Amino acid sequence: MEALTETYGGGLFWSLFAITLIVVAILARLFIYFRSYTQPSEIAFVRDDSKEERLDDILTGTNDPDTRLFTDCATLCANIYRPSREYVDTDDLEMLGSRRLAVDGWAEMDLGQLSPGGAAGLAYELWRNEEHRIVALVFRGTVFSASSWLANFHWVFRFIPLVVDQYDQIKGIVPDIVASLSEEASDGYIFIATGHSLGGGLAQHSLYLDPKIETVFAFNAAPTTSWSDVKGWRRTNNVSGNKIYRIHENGEVLEFFRLLVKIGYVFNPTPNVDPYFVEYRLNLRRGGIVEQHGIAALACALRTIHKEARRRD
Repeated sequence: MEALTETYGGGLFWSLFAITLIVVAILARLFIYFRSYTQPSEIAFVRDDSKEERLDDILTGTNDPDTRLFTDCATLCANIYRPSREYVDTDDLEMLGSRRLAVDGWAEMDLGQLSPGGAAGLAYELWRNEEHRIVALVFRGTVFSASSWLANFHWVFRFIPLVVDQYDQIKGIVPDIVASLSEEASDGYIFIATGHSLGGGLAQHSLYLDPKIETVFAFNAAPTTSWSDVKGWRRTNNVSGNKIYRIHENGEVLEFFRLLVKIGYVFNPTPNVDPYFVEYRLNLRRGGIVEQHGIAALACALRTIHKEARRRD
């Protein structure tokens, strides 16, 4: 050990040693989880293979009616970054400027006392679609602020006392929002959550928190979802029968980090249910990895394809 310390330097050696311990601890936890799960003898698990599907069929809900919401949800996710309340019906990002994209059939709901606030930097909006009987909880993603980066690294900062980030903040807010929508619930509305980047992680966490949120649409989502923050029995009850759609642009900046998280799925002995995860990789944009991560241009591209598909129908 002394020879290694002299050769590589004390700081580097202890850093590698700490990383090794963390990796061993993670693998040990995965092994214990794998061994503790009991698969019923009458059940066979089937892993879905990747398959190709025409994007216009996806956006019109030909094979899955839920996917028809991709375009509207991407539009709502793009709009929440823009403080303007001026809307324009365009698919041209340059023409859009600082304004918001018009989204047919949706009306913003008044949050009242549930309006976001606090030092954690959380931002969200509520939208209602009367035709399809849907209420959408829309989370804003990462902005250039310390509060956003605290939330993006929640898996580290959650262990530091007195640090409150956006994942901590929504634990109390989401149940209150859902409770305030009792009238909509009694009228047969379904509740969904959507978000881009950090907002995609927050949207997924909201589904883990409350069983009334049935479906999530996460775009270029952060790999952090704070899954383990919700106690196992409660999370199991909340996600029963629910679905999470993860939509991302090929090559965008967070794709590699999500891939690292997905390695853990290899060790997951449970089937892909409760919630059911569906991933869609798109290839609509050209540019750098950060540029491809953006949501406004992705929303415009989806709007263009969606309109053309409906025109053909």
